[in-house]
Amino acid sequence: MKATIKNRSMTKLRSFKRYLIKWQAMVAILVILGYSFIMNWYFVHGLDQSNLMSLTLEMQAFSKAYENQLAPEIPHSIHFNGYLGWQKTPNWVKSEFPDLQFPTQLELRDVKLFKRDEVPLGIPNTVAFVVAKPLFDGKIFYLTREIDIDPIRNPVQERVFAMLSLTWPLALSFLILILIAVQIMIKRLTQPMEGLANWADSLTLEDIGNVAPTFGFEELNRIARLQQATFSRIANVLDQEQEFLRNASHELRTPIAVIKSNSELLNRVLIDKRAITCVERINRAALDMQQMTETLLWLSREEQQEMNVCEVNIAHLITSLVRDNQYLLQGKAIKLNIDTEDKILVLAKSPCSIVLSNLIRNAFQYTTQGEVNISLYRSSVIIKNTNDASANVDHTSGDYGFGLGLNLVDRIVKKMNWRYQFVEFDGGRNVTVDFQLLQQHIP
Repeated sequence: MKATIKNRSMTKLRSFKRYLIKWQAMVAILVILGYSFIMNWYFVHGLDQSNLMSLTLEMQAFSKAYENQLAPEIPHSIHFNGYLGWQKTPNWVKSEFPDLQFPTQLELRDVKLFKRDEVPLGIPNTVAFVVAKPLFDGKIFYLTREIDIDPIRNPVQERVFAMLSLTWPLALSFLILILIAVQIMIKRLTQPMEGLANWADSLTLEDIGNVAPTFGFEELNRIARLQQATFSRIANVLDQEQEFLRNASHELRTPIAVIKSNSELLNRVLIDKRAITCVERINRAALDMQQMTETLLWLSREEQQEMNVCEVNIAHLITSLVRDNQYLLQGKAIKLNIDTEDKILVLAKSPCSIVLSNLIRNAFQYTTQGEVNISLYRSSVIIKNTNDASANVDHTSGDYGFGLGLNLVDRIVKKMNWRYQFVEFDGGRNVTVDFQLLQQHIP
């Protein structure tokens, strides 16, 4: 699971801004290229249609005069040539447009001819146009226009290149305008989104009830409202849990105190050893309940509450906690080693006592046969419990000490900003708590 989380965190996420810029640049380039080619096609196609239209007009004028039996002259000029009948048409018409031998209506054709060694992508050598129409007496009239480009190739190429030199700067200018427009749009979109992210990141329980700011777009405002509603629900759940924890802890204090006081009275009155043993068990349970209640109550307090610090003799505190939890070692073959010397630290005594009490209790409770070492080095307390190989220890039991106790310790050290290390090995654990970090936060 950890490896999966690490691999996911190492995956490089895409930037929303870069993603938009990349796609808008690709689309803009494709649009401009396509538009440029379309403009060129329409330019050439427009020239073809212009020539065919002029031939069609001339054809209609001749056909109308011919139908009126005016015996018009077959047109011949530098622009077009007319032919009455298929046999009189030039050879290039017969070879290029054989389907025009028997037209049934007005037909318009054009063709671009290239030399054999040229690829038909540049300027053609010849451009030819043909218009064919059957007359009222069954004859076919053809009107052709043949443009030989070879004599004027150089001027034509210069005009084409001049047109391209005008087209591409316009296309580039259009691309720059698109890029600028998209950049403005992206900036207009990303700024409110960054504002939404900053607002959500700075949202706390204190200002969760404030009206959410406006981010310029209804969709972003809706996300902000949903985010605020989610935080409100979470805050309500946390408040309910903390209130329940505080109430339960306060309510448990009274019966615990009653149990402890009455067990002490019974211990003085009773003479039977078995009864005294039962009373001692009640005292131990009451002590465990008291420590757990104090821990839960302290954790339920607000994070901003300042802890009272004082000078604490860690060695004396460890000795007292060992004595309180000594009953957990009864009936066990355990060697207890305590290596401490008087060490005064300025820290919050209550959470320090809760942490050490939980760790010592865990070490005693989950060592059935072996050794427990408690040592103090500078500001660090090291608690190590080791079970012998023959010892049978069940770490999966439902006892609160192993699971809840260590969980509470972890929460306390994080809250107090202490350094905490927990190492589990075969047969035991080695726990280190360093209280020195707290002194950096004391004014």
